[in-house]
Amino acid sequence: MDYKGNQCSICGYNKCNDALEFHHLNPKEKEFNISDRNIKLDWPEIQKELDKGIIVCANCHREIHSKLNQ
Repeated sequence: MDYKGNQCSICGYNKCNDALEFHHLNPKEKEFNISDRNIKLDWPEIQKELDKGIIVCANCHREIHSKLNQ
């Protein structure tokens, strides 16, 4: 996730890349799951999707979906 800073955009966590997740800011604009390992797209198409969201750690991601963290 170097393209998006390689750390949580909320709390700055950066110790373990496996704990970082992608969060779409507007789910209605989502065209595909970034985590899908079978994506057969070129880099510009993937970048376009990455630009629709942020990288967050697993804890902050759960807080976003629980409406504890906006």
